[in-house]
Amino acid sequence: MDVPKYVRPLNRQVADAFDQLDEDAKEFYQKRAAVRQFEAGLSRLQAERLALQDVRDWLLQRKS
Repeated sequence: MDVPKYVRPLNRQVADAFDQLDEDAKEFYQKRAAVRQFEAGLSRLQAERLALQDVRDWLLQRKS
């Protein structure tokens, strides 16, 4: 049985954006969401939304 490599975001808009990311960005997203949820104590939905913004910022820095 195939196990998914990444946990799919709960929010549909976040999940749609996540699907468009490359592998490095997906890895970065998953780590940021986990830190925000488990270390900062945010809900999963909050953590996922903020992690997506982190990824967008990271991608902009990566391009420059």
